[in-house]
Amino acid sequence: MENKQNIPPLNINGLEIITERGSRLDRKSFPNGEYTQEALQNLLAEDWVPLMECHNCGRFSYCKFVERYPNDPKRGKQIQCGVVLIVLNNFLAVSWERLLTYSPADVQNFIDGLYYFVQFVFEAEITIGRLLNDDYLKWAGSDLARKHFGFIAHLRAYIDKFAGEFRELTDFGTLGRWFSVEGEAEQEFIEKLGELKFYTAYVGGVENYGGKGNVKPSKFSLYLNSLKNRGYSVAIQGDMDSGKTDHLDALIAENLVERELTFPFSKDFEGSFPPLVLHKALSLSGYDIPLERLTNAMERKGENIDPIVVFVEKVLSQKVSKVELASNLAEVVASNWSKIIELYPNSEIIKWLEFLRAGKL
Repeated sequence: MENKQNIPPLNINGLEIITERGSRLDRKSFPNGEYTQEALQNLLAEDWVPLMECHNCGRFSYCKFVERYPNDPKRGKQIQCGVVLIVLNNFLAVSWERLLTYSPADVQNFIDGLYYFVQFVFEAEITIGRLLNDDYLKWAGSDLARKHFGFIAHLRAYIDKFAGEFRELTDFGTLGRWFSVEGEAEQEFIEKLGELKFYTAYVGGVENYGGKGNVKPSKFSLYLNSLKNRGYSVAIQGDMDSGKTDHLDALIAENLVERELTFPFSKDFEGSFPPLVLHKALSLSGYDIPLERLTNAMERKGENIDPIVVFVEKVLSQKVSKVELASNLAEVVASNWSKIIELYPNSEIIKWLEFLRAGKL
């Protein structure tokens, strides 16, 4: 490891630091100057890491950072949390080389994001400590104890803000992936693949926007910007339904999403599968239609052609559960992936799954 004496200092000029004033957050000017890693850590810790008596933490009995009173070992001295200080030190240590190359705006984003990261570590450490402490939970009673367990969910606000500030700092890999799909079937397909541990890369979340009628810049702008501010890259899927118009073009024209982050099926979701794969999933779902008839229908060209599910419903005179079908499509794909990619390397569903894996075209 490089000797700290040989590490150049970081020049800070005209930046701000988040600070707490009572129950609200504020900002104050960062003292201009050159900072070593240790000096920067000390300045940030002074504002961000509060003093607390260690015996008030659920980890008191085994934490290596505890400083006990010699005459009263059941009580801990008032100190800054050693776990948080070590994490802060390590974060700055692994980031320092990159920090020296950042623009002032990037350094500001780093410092702001680091504040939320430190708060997450501190609150998580305290909260988990309480959840480990049987005596504390008994003292709190069931009603309050349940709220302590539920409080974990609120910590995501810190992570969202951390990821939002770091979204342009690509060295840290904080950019999450969020997929917005046309309907419930596509959502079920992706979520089922996740349950099956399919090879697609980690997806932070998937939501359906309820049909092409909702793909309007006025409706999508707040939704997309909210996700981007929480540190997500948003990819969108749609159906062209054998038409010539890609309804995602309106979002691209308004610079709400990049074209490489959109994937329009030329027909529709179910019609993107090879006939043999769709036939297998239909059979698993209890819909028996001859493979030859299904294949002929899927190979039809031109406009104003019924979606393949509508065709199946007309042939069988019964409603098809598209969500159940999507779940079985995921099962068939996950179980037969090697064969499918060998036999149908150019099929649209293969391209979409590659899109899901890469996050863009």
